[in-house]
Amino acid sequence: MKRKSHYSNYGYKSPKEGESATNRPEYTHILEMVKPGSRVLDAGCGDGSLGALLMREKGCRVFGLEIDKNGASHARKKGVDVRIWDVDEGLPFANDSFDYAIMNVTLQMVYLPKFVLEELKRVSRRQIVSFPNFAHLPARLEMLFLGRMPKTALFGHEWHSTRHIHHLSYNDFLGLAKQEGLKVLKVHKLNLHSRNTDALSAAIPSLFCGTAIFLLEK
Repeated sequence: MKRKSHYSNYGYKSPKEGESATNRPEYTHILEMVKPGSRVLDAGCGDGSLGALLMREKGCRVFGLEIDKNGASHARKKGVDVRIWDVDEGLPFANDSFDYAIMNVTLQMVYLPKFVLEELKRVSRRQIVSFPNFAHLPARLEMLFLGRMPKTALFGHEWHSTRHIHHLSYNDFLGLAKQEGLKVLKVHKLNLHSRNTDALSAAIPSLFCGTAIFLLEK
């Protein structure tokens, strides 16, 4: 049986003509974290939209890894040097090959998140990791009162139609980063609409942060 590609129909709204399929709200905040001219690994690069922005806006040299052939094909068309690769197998680069290793809303989709984070740390001086906070207040209430996996933490998808396999919270990731000896340099705590930081998401991210974007350093 031929494996079905999930790239084009998962996680993003259908684009309007001329728009990118993956024009995600995290991109603006990630770009702000990256210094111009950096050497960047985009692990789980999707269609290469983030990599293309980093090249165009920051003059970065970007390498991408993507498990989906369709996504990799789109990334190449955007000028990203991409390899089809499963990050759960480790990263095919030497130690400290990059200034930054980025994993945008993908850590919760891999089989071995701790190992993958260790690999990001190994190949780069700094790491940028973003993920949906599965413990924000609406998700907690949905689980408590409806007794089902929260759709709010799955970007509106049902539990059976996502590739989210390791649901984690803001505090879970803080604990893992500390365990791995990673220094937190900056965090964007996007609100429940995952666009910007507001007073509640900044003050109590465990409850009111919808998506967290961590800038880490080893």
